[in-house]
This record gives sequence, C-alpha cells and structure tokens, in this order.
Amino acid sequence: MLFSTPVTLVLVALVSVVGGLIQGVSGFGFGVFVMTIFPTLLPYLFGVGLSSIIAIVGMLGIIIRYRKHISWKYLPVPIVFYMMASTMAINLSTTLEADWLKGYLGLFLVVLAFYFAFLGGKIKIKPNVGTAFIVSTMSGILSGLFSIGGPPMVIYFLAITKSKEEYLGTLQTFFFISGLYNAILRIIKGIITVEVIPFWICGFIGMQLGIIVGSKLIKKIDGEKLKKIVYAVIGLSGAWMFFSNL
Repeated sequence: MLFSTPVTLVLVALVSVVGGLIQGVSGFGFGVFVMTIFPTLLPYLFGVGLSSIIAIVGMLGIIIRYRKHISWKYLPVPIVFYMMASTMAINLSTTLEADWLKGYLGLFLVVLAFYFAFLGGKIKIKPNVGTAFIVSTMSGILSGLFSIGGPPMVIYFLAITKSKEEYLGTLQTFFFISGLYNAILRIIKGIITVEVIPFWICGFIGMQLGIIVGSKLIKKIDGEKLKKIVYAVIGLSGAWMFFSNL
C-alpha cells in the first residue's frame, strides 16, 4: 500500500498517543480525536476500520476492572438495534465516495464539538424501548459511516445506570460487543485486511501510552480547560474537513 510507510506508522502512533491522553483525562474522546486526523493520513474506510479496532482492545481493561458492575439486562435491546443500523451503514459506506464521507464527517465533528461544549450533560432522556431504538440506531449509523457512535449511547447509559461503576462497565461492554461486530463485518466486506496489523500495533501502543500519561496527569491539570481546548480542536478540524471536501 502506498500509505504503508514508516512515517505514516509513526504519525498513527503519535495521533493515538494524543487520543489516548484525551481518553485518560476525560474518559472519552479517543475515536473522535483520531478521526479528525486519520482520514488525512490514510484512505477513508481504512482509517475508520483502524480507529475502531484500536479502541476495541483498549476497552478490555475497563471491562475487566468493572466486570462486577455490568448490568447485562440493559444490553440486548440496544445491541440488536445497533447491529441492524451499523450493518446498513457499513454496507452503504462501501458505495459512497470518500470525499463525500469526509465532508459529512467534518460536519458531524462540528456538531459533536458544539454538543460537548454547550449541551454535554444537559440533555435528559427517558430509558425505554423507544429511546433505545432511537439512540442505538443513531449510534449504529454513526459508527458504520464514521466510527464515532459513542455520544448517543453515553446519553442513554447515563440515564439508565445508577452508579459511575455500573455506567462504565455497561457502556464499555456495549462498545466492545458492538465494536467487535463491526470489525467482523468490515473484515467480511474487505474494509479491514491483514495490511491493518502494523497500523493497529502502532496505534494500540500509542493509545495505551496516552491513557497511562493522561491517568497520571488528571490530578495535575485543569480537566475542564483541557476539554474546552479539545472541543475547539475537534470543531475547527471538522469545519476544515467539511469545507475542504465541498
């Protein structure tokens, strides 16, 4: 592959370090951040697949840590709706032009940055089957097209879980199961191939280093100020991506 060069591997690792740092400090954001950069380094669908499989293994540590707090009863319904939507979106993604996908990824990043900066934590929902269908379908579509399907499920699981431990364990288990399903589907569709392995190794190591550093820095830096900087970077990157692909 033309983009399989030592420089690209190093850049993937460095981007993943920053994504892991954000994840370690704020508890979310790896996929959102790396998807502002990966589409400029790699073919679009390859970057989407890479982001998803790096994150899958990174979730295992949290799942193991909070395994006793996982509420399995909350998982089947949203997972079914999610899989239906993500299957449709992944199949659709292989028929769309990369520039179109990049442009709408940029627009979505702008909306996402606005949400986290001004509305994060302020939107409340009622946990029921109808809500599960809406948020899971939305998450599946966003994951299938952009590999960024977390925000709708974050809102949903915050509403139905009763403790931080239950929230983290249940949410990460959902992401692991759904992410594994998407990865298998992308392998079947030929989006993820053996060529992804060196990129995955570099990205995974970078993510883990970033998480370790972020976890140590969280007590020494102003987390809210860092989040605002991250939101600004995501929003500006998204705006650039959108307008440059019009």
